[in-house]
Parts: sequence; C-alpha cells; structure tokens
Amino acid sequence: MRRKGPEEPTRLRPASERSEAEIAAERRRSDAERAAEALNDAVRELAANLLRVIAGAGKQHALIDEAIAFLKAYRELQPYPGSAAYPYSPIAPMGEGLTDLDWRKKNPAYWPASGFVDTEKRCLLKLEVVHGKAGICAGVQG
Repeated sequence: MRRKGPEEPTRLRPASERSEAEIAAERRRSDAERAAEALNDAVRELAANLLRVIAGAGKQHALIDEAIAFLKAYRELQPYPGSAAYPYSPIAPMGEGLTDLDWRKKNPAYWPASGFVDTEKRCLLKLEVVHGKAGICAGVQG
C-alpha cells in the first residue's frame, strides 16, 4: 500500500452517482410505500377478524391488538400523503386492503355465465339448487 505524503489531499470516491437529495427522496418513497403496505395489511387483518367474529368464528381477544396495529400503521403513513414520496390519500391502501377481502373479486365461478343476464331488470341472475328445488336469485350487477 502506498503511503501518502503530508501534503497530498485525501481523495474520496463517491459511492454513488446520485446526490444526497436523491438518496433521501428515494428513502422517503420506500418508507412511504412500506407504511402504506403496513396500513393495507393492518386494515385487512382487522376487517377479516371482525367479519369472523360476526360469524361466530373470530378471535375476539385479538380485536384490540388489531385495532391498535391499524392505528399505528395509519400514524406511520401520516407524514407522507400528498407529498412527492406518496402522492395518494391514506384511504387508498385502506380501500385496497378492504376490497382484497371480497372473495367474488378473484372467483370467476361466482359470476354467472353469459345467458344469465336479465335484460329487463338489468342485473345478473344466479341459478341455485337447494334441497331438490331450483330457484333463480338476483345477483350483483357486473
């Protein structure tokens, strides 16, 4: 290793071509995305457990902890909405988390085949067979 003389300046090489401001902005963006994902997960867990409790199969003892986790995740996202790091509202990850619970969204078997559309009522119909009887029930408009 070469020794430098007393008059030679120390030469530092940049570790990155990006400026400090760009690095800080990228860090804020990743922190904001991580906080949004945590809020999405927290609201989905709380809502899913609430639905299970309503159905009689949930974990009632976990509701308070899940509500606290939801509020903490919401608080973590608070500095970012409307900024360059996260230009969205905090409602966006909450809405995504809740709509992810809709099993019909990912289940094509739920939606009736073409030909089951009632053009007079402008709604979808679903054929149900229960105890040997056939009936047609109104579905959700697609």
